[in-house]
Amino acid sequence: MVWKAFTKPKYIKNWWGPNGFTNTIEKMQVYTGGEWIFTMHGPDGNNYPNKIIFREVVLYKKIMHEHFGPNFIARIDFERLDEKTVLNWYKLYETKELFELVEINYKTSEGFKQTIEKLEN
Repeated sequence: MVWKAFTKPKYIKNWWGPNGFTNTIEKMQVYTGGEWIFTMHGPDGNNYPNKIIFREVVLYKKIMHEHFGPNFIARIDFERLDEKTVLNWYKLYETKELFELVEINYKTSEGFKQTIEKLEN
Protein backbone atom coordinates (compact mmCIF):
# COMPACT_ATOMS: atom_id res chain seq x y z
CA MET A 1 0.00 0.00 0.00
CA VAL A 2 2.87 2.41 0.75
CA TRP A 3 4.25 1.86 -2.76
CA LYS A 4 0.80 2.66 -4.22
CA ALA A 5 0.58 5.76 -2.02
CA PHE A 6 3.81 7.00 -3.65
CA THR A 7 3.13 5.98 -7.23
CA LYS A 8 -0.59 6.49 -7.91
CA PRO A 9 -1.89 10.04 -8.48
CA LYS A 10 -5.23 9.27 -6.79
CA TYR A 11 -3.36 8.55 -3.54
CA ILE A 12 -0.32 10.84 -3.54
CA LYS A 13 -2.37 13.95 -4.27
CA ASN A 14 -4.05 13.51 -0.88
CA TRP A 15 -0.94 13.52 1.29
CA TRP A 16 2.00 15.03 -0.62
CA GLY A 17 3.26 18.29 0.82
CA PRO A 18 3.10 20.15 4.12
CA ASN A 19 -0.11 20.85 6.01
CA GLY A 20 -2.52 23.08 4.12
CA PHE A 21 -1.16 22.18 0.66
CA THR A 22 -3.17 20.48 -2.07
CA ASN A 23 -1.97 19.08 -5.39
CA THR A 24 -3.02 19.00 -9.01
CA ILE A 25 -1.20 16.27 -10.89
CA GLU A 26 -0.83 16.78 -14.63
CA LYS A 27 1.32 13.74 -15.35
CA MET A 28 2.80 10.93 -13.27
CA GLN A 29 4.78 8.28 -15.13
CA VAL A 30 6.47 6.21 -12.44
CA TYR A 31 9.10 4.37 -14.46
CA THR A 32 12.72 5.07 -15.27
CA GLY A 33 12.74 8.15 -17.53
CA GLY A 34 9.13 9.05 -16.73
CA GLU A 35 7.94 12.49 -15.67
CA TRP A 36 5.93 13.74 -12.74
CA ILE A 37 4.47 17.18 -13.41
CA PHE A 38 2.32 18.67 -10.69
CA THR A 39 1.35 21.91 -8.98
CA MET A 40 1.27 22.33 -5.25
CA HIS A 41 -1.34 24.84 -4.09
CA GLY A 42 -0.23 26.56 -0.91
CA PRO A 43 -2.39 27.81 1.93
CA ASP A 44 -1.02 31.27 1.05
CA GLY A 45 -2.94 31.13 -2.25
CA ASN A 46 0.21 30.67 -4.35
CA ASN A 47 0.81 27.86 -6.83
CA TYR A 48 4.13 26.03 -6.87
CA PRO A 49 4.81 24.14 -10.12
CA ASN A 50 7.04 21.06 -9.82
CA LYS A 51 8.84 18.88 -12.34
CA ILE A 52 10.43 15.54 -11.53
CA ILE A 53 12.15 13.00 -13.77
CA PHE A 54 12.32 9.45 -12.43
CA ARG A 55 15.95 8.33 -12.84
CA GLU A 56 15.52 4.82 -11.42
CA VAL A 57 12.46 2.88 -10.34
CA VAL A 58 12.75 -0.60 -8.85
CA LEU A 59 9.28 -1.99 -8.15
CA TYR A 60 8.47 -2.00 -4.42
CA LYS A 61 12.13 -1.26 -3.57
CA LYS A 62 13.42 2.13 -4.74
CA ILE A 63 12.51 5.40 -6.39
CA MET A 64 15.26 7.79 -7.42
CA HIS A 65 14.24 11.06 -9.01
CA GLU A 66 15.60 14.41 -10.06
CA HIS A 67 13.64 17.48 -9.00
CA PHE A 68 14.00 20.74 -10.91
CA GLY A 69 13.66 24.21 -9.40
CA PRO A 70 15.20 23.75 -6.85
CA ASN A 71 17.50 21.12 -8.28
CA PHE A 72 18.20 18.04 -6.21
CA ILE A 73 18.30 14.26 -6.45
CA ALA A 74 16.11 12.23 -4.11
CA ARG A 75 16.25 8.54 -3.34
CA ILE A 76 13.55 6.69 -1.44
CA ASP A 77 14.18 3.10 -0.36
CA PHE A 78 11.22 0.96 0.67
CA GLU A 79 11.85 -1.93 3.06
CA ARG A 80 9.17 -4.28 4.30
CA LEU A 81 9.47 -5.02 8.01
CA ASP A 82 6.78 -7.39 9.25
CA GLU A 83 3.50 -5.63 8.44
CA LYS A 84 5.10 -2.19 8.07
CA THR A 85 7.18 -0.36 5.50
CA VAL A 86 10.38 1.42 6.50
CA LEU A 87 11.32 4.37 4.30
CA ASN A 88 14.85 5.67 3.93
CA TRP A 89 14.78 9.02 2.15
CA TYR A 90 17.86 10.88 0.96
CA LYS A 91 18.29 14.21 -0.85
CA LEU A 92 21.40 15.54 -2.57
CA TYR A 93 21.65 19.19 -3.62
CA GLU A 94 23.94 20.62 -6.31
CA THR A 95 25.58 23.06 -3.89
CA LYS A 96 25.85 23.78 -0.17
CA GLU A 97 24.24 27.17 -0.78
CA LEU A 98 21.19 25.58 -2.40
CA PHE A 99 20.92 23.11 0.47
CA GLU A 100 21.00 25.96 2.98
CA LEU A 101 18.45 28.01 1.04
CA VAL A 102 15.95 25.18 0.68
CA GLU A 103 16.44 23.15 3.85
CA ILE A 104 17.32 25.89 6.33
CA ASN A 105 15.79 29.15 5.06
CA TYR A 106 12.57 27.63 3.70
CA LYS A 107 12.39 25.16 6.61
CA THR A 108 11.57 22.25 4.31
CA SER A 109 12.51 19.81 7.08
CA GLU A 110 9.36 20.83 8.95
CA GLY A 111 7.31 20.52 5.75
CA PHE A 112 8.84 17.09 5.14
CA LYS A 113 7.89 15.99 8.66
CA GLN A 114 4.30 17.14 8.06
CA THR A 115 4.24 15.29 4.71
CA ILE A 116 5.31 12.01 6.30
CA GLU A 117 2.75 12.44 9.09
CA LYS A 118 0.05 12.90 6.44
CA LEU A 119 1.21 9.70 4.72
CA GLU A 120 1.12 7.78 7.99
CA ASN A 121 -2.44 8.98 8.63
